[in-house]
Amino acid sequence: MRLSDKILVFGNGGIKDSRNWQESKSLAPYVKLLIDTSRFISSRIKDGTIVLVDKEIIGDLNFIRNEEE
Repeated sequence: MRLSDKILVFGNGGIKDSRNWQESKSLAPYVKLLIDTSRFISSRIKDGTIVLVDKEIIGDLNFIRNEEE
């Protein structure tokens, strides 16, 4: 997930064990978490509760699932 020219967030869910991540019991939870995290960060950047300053993410970084977007 690329947030800016200086901030990149990435994850590694493990070895690919199926044709796609949706079919993988081991990878799917990690990908879903990255998707949720991307949505949380994008939403908070949009509403101003998170700002990107150089190489830092500043603001409310506590995320919970089912948070209102």
